[in-house]
Amino acid sequence: MHTLQIEIQIVAVIAAIACSLLGVFLVLRKTAMVADAVSHSILPGLVIGFLLTENLNHPLLIIMAAMSGLLAVWSVNKLSASGRLRVDAAIGLVFPFLFAIGIILIHVFADDIHLDTDAVLSGELVYVPFDRLVVGGMDLGPQAAWKGLSILLCIVIFIVGAFHWLKISTFDPLLTQTLGIPSGLLQQTLMVLTAFIVVTAFDIVGAVLVVGFIIIPASTAFLLTYSLKRMLIYSVCIAIVSVLLGYFIAHLLDVSIAGSIVTVMGVLFGLAYLFSHEEGLLRNAYRLKKLRGLHYQTTLLIHLLSHDEREERHVAHLHEHINWSEKLAQQVVKKNLEEGFLRMDENVLHITIKGREFVLERLKQTFE
Repeated sequence: MHTLQIEIQIVAVIAAIACSLLGVFLVLRKTAMVADAVSHSILPGLVIGFLLTENLNHPLLIIMAAMSGLLAVWSVNKLSASGRLRVDAAIGLVFPFLFAIGIILIHVFADDIHLDTDAVLSGELVYVPFDRLVVGGMDLGPQAAWKGLSILLCIVIFIVGAFHWLKISTFDPLLTQTLGIPSGLLQQTLMVLTAFIVVTAFDIVGAVLVVGFIIIPASTAFLLTYSLKRMLIYSVCIAIVSVLLGYFIAHLLDVSIAGSIVTVMGVLFGLAYLFSHEEGLLRNAYRLKKLRGLHYQTTLLIHLLSHDEREERHVAHLHEHINWSEKLAQQVVKKNLEEGFLRMDENVLHITIKGREFVLERLKQTFE
């Protein structure tokens, strides 16, 4: 594998890890779409920063873009706090407005540079290795890698240092107020870091796909575990696997690398949604089917306990008395017979001691 290919994957892995770590807290705090607002609203800041410096690699671009993102967050908070607009409506109002301003600024003042609409939407990982960091004549690798490592380090320090506070403020706002934890400061710090990582990942995956980097791995991990620590670990692992597999697919099919990575993330989310042991769709369907079966079994046994008449217990007429279909009645009778809850004598059902114990235990669980 060529050195440039390895560098592309390293940069993408760094960006994906940083985005996925922040994404965990954004998803848990139900503020994931704020990342979408920030990712679009940084565009005016980037363009203004370029117009001031005429250098796409100047640190002022990151600062101006972050300020633009924070302006969007502040605007959303103010509009929603007024009570006249819901949060989703405020987000839908603010970020298209700022994004549109950025697009206009690009076409008017920066139409001759590579900061065009395509770069804004999808980014381009292929070009990342050509923007090198050279210090004292020594090539230290792609600038994007060092920028990504810097913000990743800040994110890790913040999460590790404030983990206890973050955990409490995320899951128990009332306890947060009681303990005097500065939840507002934590939320603002998350937003600042989100703005900076979005700016850092801007050239890599673009303003649209970076939202996938932030939300999808965290959402997938959320389906796999109830533990915050494990969720962080799973989110990072999903991000890394998505980058490596996505790059391989993009290389094989000659398509957008960032688009391929986000597609893999989406596929992994779909698999988790279907097969997760905790919250998977198939798992939940199995649980529902099992609970429905227990309900039918219990209903039949209670019916038999409540009726001594031979006609009420006869297999041929059972479905009529319980108001079931004949097929369902046969299935439930067969299940109870197999488990020893019933015995049948001349097509008349009799509940066993084991069946009585089962009913009592079910009723006990219901009323506890």
